[in-house]
Amino acid sequence: MIGTGLGTASFSSILTGCNVLRPGSNTPEYDAAKRDIESYMDEDGNYIRPEGLKGEKKKSSSAFASMFGLEKPADKPAAKQAYLEGDALFERAKNAEEDERYKLFEQAAKKYKTAAKLWKSSAMEQDALFMAGESYFFADKLPAAEDMYVRLIKEYPRTKFLDKTDQRRMEIALFYLRYDAADPQAFYELNFTDRRRPWNDTRRNGVRVLDKMRMDNPTGRHADDATMELANEAFRRENYIEAREKFEDLRITYPDSPHQFEAHFLGLKAAIETYQGAQYASEPLDEAEKLIKKLLKQFPNESKEHREFIDRAYAEIRYKKAERLHDQAAYRMARGENNSAKIYLDQILVEFPDTPFAEQAKASVDKIATLPGEPVRHFEWLASLFPESSRTRPLLEAKGDVK
Repeated sequence: MIGTGLGTASFSSILTGCNVLRPGSNTPEYDAAKRDIESYMDEDGNYIRPEGLKGEKKKSSSAFASMFGLEKPADKPAAKQAYLEGDALFERAKNAEEDERYKLFEQAAKKYKTAAKLWKSSAMEQDALFMAGESYFFADKLPAAEDMYVRLIKEYPRTKFLDKTDQRRMEIALFYLRYDAADPQAFYELNFTDRRRPWNDTRRNGVRVLDKMRMDNPTGRHADDATMELANEAFRRENYIEAREKFEDLRITYPDSPHQFEAHFLGLKAAIETYQGAQYASEPLDEAEKLIKKLLKQFPNESKEHREFIDRAYAEIRYKKAERLHDQAAYRMARGENNSAKIYLDQILVEFPDTPFAEQAKASVDKIATLPGEPVRHFEWLASLFPESSRTRPLLEAKGDVK
């Protein structure tokens, strides 16, 4: 079994609450407006407050459903009885031996599912779906548990169990990912024996669960944990582009997350790994350099343990940036554009004097000092036969700057 702690949610707990005084709450007008907004009237003239998404839709469609017999009435006594039987089985399972425990938890899950089915769009259904998920979770039927948690959140997006279901789904996702890391399997390999895992592709199911958590509750208590695990998983598979994006997402979206240092430090590694060479964009190097500055400024204590790597990364970034300038200068020199080349060479001498390219830049500056600044234009007479496409040339000619 995975996870710790066995808790139950008694149906009696949903019947109690706190009375909050509201302005004008004792007036008939207020009561009428509140009923109209929060509830609908059933066929007997009773106001029923909707529960969940189906209940809210039912508010506007109940008359049509009742007319054509599409709506089954709730069997509240049977639902309560099934829920109580589920609670009894759940309590027995907590103290049972392993094989018997699994069996009792599964039986409890079935009772809770029956209770949810018999009384839809109710607080009873909300509790029953959660407890069905808990029962499957402790029975080690993790795919079934995750399915119950998803059904609960889909029907009750603002459920009181939101943080708890996120915690459970996090545990399930981590188990899938850790299992796959220890024993990788191809997506087409089917699982018929391990009740803890899905039918196939355990790793992708772990990623799916984390992604679903982020979509269902992007500001929840475990949203930053899910983002960090997704980034770590991409980093582990050496998918550095995706890892870099996820680390950046965590740094920006969850500034108070305890994972901020790891997101900066591993994001630095991912950024360096995504740099493809002098012929490609310098954005990864720029990002990596910014992350080093943030690490040293915002996390001085944590950075001390990794100072050797950070210093080496900084030296590597400077080397690669100087290399980019050197390649640009060499390209310009080969084209005879020595004035442009000198700009790149001077930048190396000013910004990167401690790199090996500084000595080469000095030699190149001396070499082009006596050479023409721009390439010699051959067959200029031929070029003059074609119309001038420059929009600025007529203006310059008018001023007498060109002939």
